[in-house]
Amino acid sequence: MRRFWLESNELPNSLNVGDEFELPSSTFHHVVHVTRLGVGDTFEGINGSETGYALKLTKVNKKSATAVVVSTRALPKPGLTHLNLAFAVSKWDVTESVLEKSVELGVAIFQPLLTTNSFAKRPNDISDGRFERWQRIVQSATVQSARGGLMELLRPKPLKEYLSAIHRDSASACLFAYEGVCPQDLRTTLVELVKAKPANVWALVGSEGGFSEDEVELIQSYKIVPATMGPQILRAETACMAILSVIKYETGGMTGIQR
Repeated sequence: MRRFWLESNELPNSLNVGDEFELPSSTFHHVVHVTRLGVGDTFEGINGSETGYALKLTKVNKKSATAVVVSTRALPKPGLTHLNLAFAVSKWDVTESVLEKSVELGVAIFQPLLTTNSFAKRPNDISDGRFERWQRIVQSATVQSARGGLMELLRPKPLKEYLSAIHRDSASACLFAYEGVCPQDLRTTLVELVKAKPANVWALVGSEGGFSEDEVELIQSYKIVPATMGPQILRAETACMAILSVIKYETGGMTGIQR
């Protein structure tokens, strides 16, 4: 069944089986003009809540369409341990790819970072238009993966500001992937972190060029131990997908069972 995004601010306050409503304008365009669905055709609507709506078109006009709610279903929720990613902003296409895959892997919060080697150096380097594009990517990936709830996309912030916030949050642990010499490997570090059963596990990943020596020292000053992912140097987007996958596996996110 095809899935489409429903803008919440254009929907009734609640949707129940049997309710009939006019499709939001953007949804109407994609359903009728792009995919050419007609009266009697069904599709699923997702609006960032934990519910998916099976909808059937009942009326199609030149500029509007009406659908009825046929059934509802609970969409997959993230695990009890929230998986989060702090990623130093890379080139736009790389960052957009990481955003999309983060949604698919169940990341709860995505924090763009401004670092020495990040593609964007200052908050103003990321325009409102760029940030809105990122939000649309999150929406699109949410529809594609049929997950319940939108990934929270935070405004970019400097590395030190992020580290200070995480340091004050006793419910969060941070796994720092580093390509340099490390005291221990990623798995050993992760197993130790998970034993404490944190509510949030953050993956901290640099952009192309990684983190500077000063930044590594800064990260370590917050008691975050660098961990190696092996002898090979990984591209930024590859490192993100690898570290998110192992965290998700170790915390039971691949099975839905909390370890």
